[in-house]
Amino acid sequence: MAKKEPDEYTIRDYSAIDRQINEIANRESVLTNKLKQDNLRKLAITSFIFAGALSAIIIASGITVWLIKDQKIVEVVKEKIVEVTKEPKIIIEPHHHNHSQNSSSNNISNLNPNAKIIDNSNNNQLNKEINDRLPNIQGSIGKKLNFSLIWNNYDDLDLHVKTPSGQIINYRKKQSSGGHLDADKNVITKILNPIENIRWDSNPPKGKYEVFTKLYKKDNRNKFQNTNFKIIIHKDQQIVNSYENTLPPNSTGRMVKLFDYNVD
Repeated sequence: MAKKEPDEYTIRDYSAIDRQINEIANRESVLTNKLKQDNLRKLAITSFIFAGALSAIIIASGITVWLIKDQKIVEVVKEKIVEVTKEPKIIIEPHHHNHSQNSSSNNISNLNPNAKIIDNSNNNQLNKEINDRLPNIQGSIGKKLNFSLIWNNYDDLDLHVKTPSGQIINYRKKQSSGGHLDADKNVITKILNPIENIRWDSNPPKGKYEVFTKLYKKDNRNKFQNTNFKIIIHKDQQIVNSYENTLPPNSTGRMVKLFDYNVD
């Protein structure tokens, strides 16, 4: 029987492998830290960019809101300017004074200072002019009270009468307080002998009537000329007052008060 040899134990040196492992671990740690730093730097840059973009959006939004509000204010101001420019509501208030025709006894007050009295000797001619210009449907001057405005060109004049109750009779509201506008010429068809006429055929309310006129539209055929007109008041179909006056070409759109007339 052969003699068994003792076991051999081999001792190996793994220190080199350990060093390699440690070096790899160190490199991985360095790379990991570097990646973390890179990620933090990217996150910081992204956050900064986002914050900057958000701030820019907020600032832009604020500027936009401010501009919109500012634009709206400008638009409102422009609208007000246009509104005032489009239809100026200027009333030329006359001064009270009497004329040699003893106007106070004929219930006239606040007569326009530019008015000129028409002599009574012209009453027949005035009646003829008014009746010739009135519509055939009515056929005559108002039976109880009548205000007539006549002129002789293509302009469009308007007659406005404010009744004692404060209602206004004109082209917009043709009837009120028992009176009505029965003639409104030169609105569309232009003629050289136009008339505006407001009449009461029965029981005109007692109190003060305020009478106005307005050059609504100037015709190009007499664009730079004055418009001479006559205003005649009838009571019980008899002329009690009549006046001449003038509207300059630049008075378009302005309301001009002619006088007050009192019905007892």
